[in-house]
Amino acid sequence: MKTYAEMIREAQIEGMVDLENGCYLYSREEIIEEQKTWVNEDSSKNIDFSIASLWLTSCNIAPQPVHTAQDLFDILDNNI
Repeated sequence: MKTYAEMIREAQIEGMVDLENGCYLYSREEIIEEQKTWVNEDSSKNIDFSIASLWLTSCNIAPQPVHTAQDLFDILDNNI
């Protein structure tokens, strides 16, 4: 299993990482590109994804900004 720091590094390099359990970690650039393809009715269509370098999506929660490995741990620990 990858560490949270490794997951963050991979997302920064690859643009997106499938964390399993229906969770995905996106780089800012990748999620902004993805957002352009979402329908207007999508509740996340108007989120300003420029405010964080990484975003955790799905996991049955609204997209969450991730700034550090501790952020990622806290979000996953509280929602999975």
